[in-house]
Amino acid sequence: MKKIYILVFLLMYVSITLFAQKEAYTWAFGNKAGLDFNNLRSAPFSATRLYPSAGTVSIPNLPTAITTNITTYEGCFALSNAVTGQLMFYSDGVNVFRSNGSIMSNGTGLAGHVSSTQSGVLMPFPGNSNKYIALSINLIAASTQVAYSVIDMSDGIGKVLDESPFLKNTRLTGHQGILGESVNTIQHGNKNDFWIIAPGSGTNSAFNAWKVTKEGVQASTPVVSLFPAGALEASRNTYIKFSPDGKHFVWCNNFNSTPFWFGDFDNMTGEFSNIQMGISRNQSGGTILGSYSAEFSQSGKYLYVSTGSGLNVYDYAALAANPSTYTATVYTMNGGDATSTTQNSLALGSLQLGPDGYIYATYYDRMKSPNDDLANLTNGSRRYMILITNPENPTNLNIYRLDNFLNAGTGGHVGITSFSPSWFTLEINGEASICTNPASNITESYSINLAGTSASRPTELRWYFDADNSSSYTSQTVNSTDMTLSMAGSFPPVSSVTTRKIVVKAYNGSTELADLEQSLTITLYPAASVSASDVSVTSGSTATLTATASTGATISWYDSATGGTLLGTGATYTTGAISSERSFYVEAANPACSSGRQEVKVTIRIAQPTIDVSDPATICAGSTATLIATVSAGANAYWFLTPTGDSPVMIGTSVTTPVLDYTTTYYVEAQNSGNVPSERKAVKVVVNPCTLPVNPNIHLIN
Repeated sequence: MKKIYILVFLLMYVSITLFAQKEAYTWAFGNKAGLDFNNLRSAPFSATRLYPSAGTVSIPNLPTAITTNITTYEGCFALSNAVTGQLMFYSDGVNVFRSNGSIMSNGTGLAGHVSSTQSGVLMPFPGNSNKYIALSINLIAASTQVAYSVIDMSDGIGKVLDESPFLKNTRLTGHQGILGESVNTIQHGNKNDFWIIAPGSGTNSAFNAWKVTKEGVQASTPVVSLFPAGALEASRNTYIKFSPDGKHFVWCNNFNSTPFWFGDFDNMTGEFSNIQMGISRNQSGGTILGSYSAEFSQSGKYLYVSTGSGLNVYDYAALAANPSTYTATVYTMNGGDATSTTQNSLALGSLQLGPDGYIYATYYDRMKSPNDDLANLTNGSRRYMILITNPENPTNLNIYRLDNFLNAGTGGHVGITSFSPSWFTLEINGEASICTNPASNITESYSINLAGTSASRPTELRWYFDADNSSSYTSQTVNSTDMTLSMAGSFPPVSSVTTRKIVVKAYNGSTELADLEQSLTITLYPAASVSASDVSVTSGSTATLTATASTGATISWYDSATGGTLLGTGATYTTGAISSERSFYVEAANPACSSGRQEVKVTIRIAQPTIDVSDPATICAGSTATLIATVSAGANAYWFLTPTGDSPVMIGTSVTTPVLDYTTTYYVEAQNSGNVPSERKAVKVVVNPCTLPVNPNIHLIN
């Protein structure tokens, strides 16, 4: 946006889901300017006090200045390594630079503009730690659309992708209103996805919210929230900002009868509501037609709005309750120096909460706008910065001018590298679902990020690891340079699912800083266990497997010891037809614990054969008998002389006995191929002493 008589300002927004990391530790903005919060100045910096009184003050632990290759009037973004804080890349929304200042591969021609308020905005790609989504937007026009490109850092030096499915400058569609200069991103309420936000002005004024998931950007189906009534002038879109908790927003409009809009945002649905107009005022209380930049305090209680010549501070709750009559606290910020156009032409630029908890702003010559020469962006830049050290005390702010704070040959314009409010919340980070040890206590570490808390910066933290049931706490001293502090908690074994509340209270001396108190409810789970027995079935049958598990655990059945396919859940699982021995695996798990997988074998049981026999006809002594048995298919008959044990004396379903001289009992059983026997049945062969018949033709002769 080209402007001459009022401040211009950029807030670039980098949404990162990890709170206590260092993605926001290096900044790049303006005319080759930058700040490094990894390396603090070795000596206190002599600052000129603007409020509450004149004079100079030495402020320790301020960031060092660095020189970058960026040259932009407004929009810019940057990203640093999460662990080291070292700069990875930065951009003006048109070109993407590597940390060494060279252009990233395919990193030119993004759809932003050096005089677009939020020309470039960066967000993570959900579910992919090596990819980032760069949003870019041009000057306001009926044809302007939000565009996104994907930056891949998997090789360590980065490239902008331009091949399916990630084409450079992919446009977002489906919006209402006229877009331009205003775009932002905020984390979804589920903590996994994100929203891309672009307000549209004109007769169909609306907030447009596109959802971003691990599958990508839902580029054509935004959630549209229309303004309640009236229209906005379709040429004044400027900066949009969200509160640290993501529940409120502010959208500034420069040179407009509506200085700024504010209201509520539902980060679960993407809907805006309670949209109201706020009023900017000058030192005498008169209305100023227009505002450009804004920043929430860390607690979200206070809203800072810059009008270039002044700084308006609002109690957000009071403003929301009665915006038409609310009176802001006003600080005059214009001034001059030896080279300024006039003695009042120096103006407050962008506001941004730093990782040290202070609010930083650029301070530039607003009468030397790049309107006249966009190719010469050194025009109007300054090495000054403005610093606010107590943003939670708006009625008595400590405001300083930092003269020659930026490196020689560099300078700030309206824009400054700014970051997601996610980075500036006092939030407990750590495991919320804990698998306890059945035999002893388990220790878990929790951390808290103090960035953004300097307004009422604590000197002590008190950690309560069972706040609902105990007043016992662990005290932790906070040093002036501490950004992230950690504390270990000990948790006992539990036999059922149990909740505990961790509370961190902040103190400055003996004074409790109630606004900074944070809590985290954790769930303790008993160690998961599972037991199951092997099963035997006949070939071709199904098997029903049964398992028991510890309380609260879910039972899952798999086809392999690791990985494999989930076959089913629940205490029982019925297999398909089984024709050979097979192994299945069962696991019990709750949200925090797993039993590991236990093998359950299904073996094939051979069916017991059947046998039917009957006693043979009576025979005479000295004769043989034929014995016959009827057995089930696949079996044979085995004949014994004893009812149990012993070895068979004959095999077959039809056998002939040896010559028998007396009655004999045989015992027969059926056996199949698995040597599974039937019961033995007795077969009795009755032997009679038969006499020879008389032949009448034979006579005895004496």
